Amino acid sequence: MKKCPQCGTTYTDATLKFCLADGGLLEEIIPGSVPPTRREGLQIDIPEPATVASVRKEESKRGLSTMAKVLIALGVFAVLGVLLVVAAAIVLFVASDIFSARQPVPASTPQPTTPTPASTPSPKDETEELAKRLEELAKQIEEEVGSGNTPKAPALKDVLGDDSVATVNSPNDGFLALRSLPSTDIGDRIDRIPHGSEVYVVSCNDQRETLSGRRGRWCLVEWNSKVGWVFDAWLNYR
Repeated sequence: MKKCPQCGTTYTDATLKFCLADGGLLEEIIPGSVPPTRREGLQIDIPEPATVASVRKEESKRGLSTMAKVLIALGVFAVLGVLLVVAAAIVLFVASDIFSARQPVPASTPQPTTPTPASTPSPKDETEELAKRLEELAKQIEEEVGSGNTPKAPALKDVLGDDSVATVNSPNDGFLALRSLPSTDIGDRIDRIPHGSEVYVVSCNDQRETLSGRRGRWCLVEWNSKVGWVFDAWLNYR
């Protein structure tokens, strides 16, 4: 049991510390003991108990001091964090400069130069050259015939230039068609060259094509004093 020394109010709640009426500090009452306020012939001065307001003021001061300490600690940690971030940024910047300085400078790659293509004769020039050679061949043949001599192959070969000799290989038909133009559609058949005959190849087209299941080129040849086109898929070159 507790009692307020100012107003004399008693309380049975042992957890209370202050009087609910005037805020005085409660005193513990021991059964059988004399109240400590006054004794016979003796004046005892009881100190004035602290009021609830003063206690709350002290507690608020303590709370403010604790809060101030917490805020100061947080401020210190924040400053330290900023300093650490700045230091890390400086270290990274210096390291990147050192790394870039150690990197070898790549040598300048020379730009590839496009080779100038060699000048190739146009189809017109080839046709004119072929016509000139055929004209020379015709004159040679006329001279040989006019003199009563039979044209000889070595003489024709010298006129035509570096020609090659090939053998007709057409055992199924037994002959190879000699045509006026390099085509089976518009080229007329001048003669039939027997299987196994030798022809002198003057020149051949660059383009290849397939004829009767065989792939080859059209070639200008001379055979038996006649000049025409044959398909070299049925020729065996030496």
